[in-house]
Amino acid sequence: MINTKQLFAVLSITAMSFAMPSCSKDNQDFTINENEIQTVWSNPNKISKEDFLSKISGKAWKWVSSNEIKEDGSVDFSRGYYDELLGGGPSDYYFDDNYYLNYYHDLSMGLGPVFRKSNSEYDDETSTIYWVDNDGKRGEADFVILKADSQHLIVKEYMAIKSTGKGDNDFKPIYAISVYQKMSSSEYSTMKEEYRDFEEAEKEHNEKYRQ
Repeated sequence: MINTKQLFAVLSITAMSFAMPSCSKDNQDFTINENEIQTVWSNPNKISKEDFLSKISGKAWKWVSSNEIKEDGSVDFSRGYYDELLGGGPSDYYFDDNYYLNYYHDLSMGLGPVFRKSNSEYDDETSTIYWVDNDGKRGEADFVILKADSQHLIVKEYMAIKSTGKGDNDFKPIYAISVYQKMSSSEYSTMKEEYRDFEEAEKEHNEKYRQ
């Protein structure tokens, strides 16, 4: 079964009606160089449950950059993941102990700025945030925490699935190394006022176009 993040990822890959401009210029005040990303990818930190709760949980993180992990395991620094992606753009996140909020601009239905809540579980043995279904069963590994400090977060992030070309039901996952910068409390409070719950926005949209 495809979960909500997978569905959003598929829509990001397949929706061809909208072009999302690169957002790299939005974060020129904060940069991490390629060498640091490569070093963290080669030698990730182990993030304990205590570190997760103190450094990541209860905080909001704005997107800085994403670079796709190629099939040979290397990071593609020749272009940003979103640079030429049609129908999709980056998300900002708020992480808590057992859920996370995904803030993004919906293009598939034209809902604008929305957020989704996903139940999650942190595994400190693998430094991984797993998606959890409504029955409490662990699903996909959405984020592997590679490094976290007081200002930034570097993760291996599940981005999408795409066809291998071998058959209608033959897909492979796409992952990227993504960098996020911690928001201040005031910055997050201001930002989230612009977003509305996806389910409420979707319901309003469907009711409007049923008339």
